Amino acid sequence: MPPASGYAVQPMNKNEYTNPLKTAQYLLTNGISTIPIRYGDKRPHAVVLEKTTGNTSWKPFASELPDCDILTTWFNVPVINLGIVMSFGVAVLDFDNAHEFSYWFRDHGKKLGSLSLARTSRGVHVYFSHSENTASGKIINAAGDLVGDLKISGYVVAPPSRHASGKIYHWNKGGLAGMANLTKQPFTIMQILGPTLKIAEPPTCLAPNYGSTISASSPWELDPMQITDLVQVTASNDGHYAHGLCPLHPDKNNSFWVNLERNTCGCWTCGFSGITVKELKARLR
Repeated sequence: MPPASGYAVQPMNKNEYTNPLKTAQYLLTNGISTIPIRYGDKRPHAVVLEKTTGNTSWKPFASELPDCDILTTWFNVPVINLGIVMSFGVAVLDFDNAHEFSYWFRDHGKKLGSLSLARTSRGVHVYFSHSENTASGKIINAAGDLVGDLKISGYVVAPPSRHASGKIYHWNKGGLAGMANLTKQPFTIMQILGPTLKIAEPPTCLAPNYGSTISASSPWELDPMQITDLVQVTASNDGHYAHGLCPLHPDKNNSFWVNLERNTCGCWTCGFSGITVKELKARLR
């Protein structure tokens, strides 16, 4: 399906904002919290965090800003990714692909003011400011198709990071410069979604062999441990999924799958899907 007309996803000048340290410093001056992410990965860089805080958790920086010295320690290295923390009113509408973003922007997004856009490996991040007490969730269009995520908490990988596929995240027209005005014009969630998008009802499913209910109502949050650290799987050609033998039942058909970007998994035979590494570790015990 071709992208809708009315907006073309174009990168800024490639000489601008390609330095993680300068990007983090610029965001700090505008009250936006950042964290170090493993290069070519989406996980927090535990080793770098521990050097400055004494522990491996990024979560303290959801309630406090890192100072300039900490940023220098984190990002003044040859290769590292950068994450923007969803805190202090900053949130992201995460489109899975540029086509869906183009439809939303054509019909609604271009009418909005203070937004910042960043190109990801496949889609677009729309940064905005809000003042609502709400939760993250899945976003669907009028046809009921999943188009992305609303991220109110947690963090997102941001430019100039490198994706596992080799693609570089980059700011789009009005991107990083627009972050300076982000918090000056907060939106309601309905104002951001517009008439064509809405938050999906969180699904609840029953895993038949275990009798436990799995709910997707909580925000996706990346665990420092990956599911691939627990189960041997083989990545697909597109690099987004991996498959292998399910560790929870006698399996000969590679029915176990892993979403490498979300660090979630499921099994077609067992009947569960979308569980986190924490839930998987509990089932393996």
